[in-house]
Amino acid sequence: MTKHINLNALQAAAEAAGGKEWTADMPAGHHDGFYVWHMDGDAVCRCFDNIGHMPEAVDQEDIAAYIALANPAAILALIDRLRKAEAASNEIQLNIIRKWPEGFQARLELVWRDLIGFIPNYKLYDLQCVLAEFGFTMKVFETNADSATERKS
Repeated sequence: MTKHINLNALQAAAEAAGGKEWTADMPAGHHDGFYVWHMDGDAVCRCFDNIGHMPEAVDQEDIAAYIALANPAAILALIDRLRKAEAASNEIQLNIIRKWPEGFQARLELVWRDLIGFIPNYKLYDLQCVLAEFGFTMKVFETNADSATERKS
């Protein structure tokens, strides 16, 4: 399973492919495979008989149906839904953070103080940038626990 999907590249590819829906069928009089069609009538691709080199043979009609369903319009719609869901999820997470219980911030700073010694400096900068995007500042504690310094982002 792919762990990271480049949504921008996928969106650009779907838009370059026309951004429209596709259909699949075997045209009358043709017996050389199933075709995937652009809505304007142009053939996008042709799927041949069973693909035998796969672990299990896959029927050409199934492949054509899949390609047609994974059309540029469907991909663009999925990207839009995913981005909206991620935005909603981020807002929910921020609301949870904003409603921390009394004393949680102080406990979190103690954990942070212990953890900070294990994070390399270049990663601290990355973390500081991410926190700044959400309006947070990062406190970096020197080796002396009494001399806390605060980095403003």
